Amino acid sequence: MGALLALLPSLIPLIQKFIPDPKAAADAQAELIKTLSEADSARYEAMSKVMAADAASESWLTANMRPLICLGLVTSFGFTILASAFDALAGTHVAQSVTQAMAQFPQPYLDAMLTLVGGYGVARTAEKITSTMKK
Repeated sequence: MGALLALLPSLIPLIQKFIPDPKAAADAQAELIKTLSEADSARYEAMSKVMAADAASESWLTANMRPLICLGLVTSFGFTILASAFDALAGTHVAQSVTQAMAQFPQPYLDAMLTLVGGYGVARTAEKITSTMKK
């Protein structure tokens, strides 16, 4: 579900409140879904164009920013896992400090980080598999 479509559950009661006729409310709801879907598609298309332009940039930093961010996220998650293993072996509290610090981040932010890292990994794996299959 797109970000704009996530607003739909909040908007449906408003439609039903201001449009008492069930058929007209259903038509308005369908039109709203269509409009929000089109807006989401346009937003994702624009984001795709920006990413493609960044990747094609002559600037090394611009072209590699997204992979560098993913590398940083993977490194931070890896550090957390290693700190937990170190705690288990050495009886220290390094991981506890790390997890307490991570607990301060909002859950949607952590979910987005995990999705980005996982999505990048899946995309790279698929890209490598398809390039291998073509050879």
